Amino acid sequence: MGSREHSHKKSAGGKGRRAPAFAHEAQAGRDPLESYAALIDLIDGHVARLVRAYGSRIACRRGCSACCILGTVNAIEAHVLIRAVRALPARVRASLGRRLERGGERPGCVLLSRGACLVYESRPVICRTHGYPVLADGAVDVCPLNFRGVEELAPSYVLDLERLNTALAAMDVRFRTLIDEPFFDQDRIPVSDLVERALSACPGCGSTSRRAKN
Repeated sequence: MGSREHSHKKSAGGKGRRAPAFAHEAQAGRDPLESYAALIDLIDGHVARLVRAYGSRIACRRGCSACCILGTVNAIEAHVLIRAVRALPARVRASLGRRLERGGERPGCVLLSRGACLVYESRPVICRTHGYPVLADGAVDVCPLNFRGVEELAPSYVLDLERLNTALAAMDVRFRTLIDEPFFDQDRIPVSDLVERALSACPGCGSTSRRAKN
């Protein structure tokens, strides 16, 4: 899922409801894109509950883009992002094309524009969870701008990063066994590459041999 920057440690304690375990979403045999969509729904539901409980302690909002430094994604998320980029208005796609031509003159993700994500509704898992409480290496990680003054978070508000990554990796493996495009046959795909592919004249790009249709 990529690296997590600007982390800060919190403790998680107490009993009660646990955070999603992602077991159902990672079941073998499910359509990988349907599994991915279900995973996204689960994460978004979890974040919505978190925001309802701690909204005043969460700094994440439009314009706060310090962590928007996404460099690569896995194959299934590249597929989703390609579709999202192709669905952008023509003027936005043209602007993206010019940005790619200029190269790395600006820091941050190529899909970031004026502090906002151009494909926000299709953003990858790491972008949906970064800054929120995740359990990593036995400790709870959060953005240092979030949850100031909160010493302990209930377990139900903490995502298990290892389980989440395991579920996502399983979906990616299944997706890559179904896809018939060499472009997706790599562990990590640069965001700039997938944007370039999305903008290029590429009939049938991302089509699959069986179920994972573009």
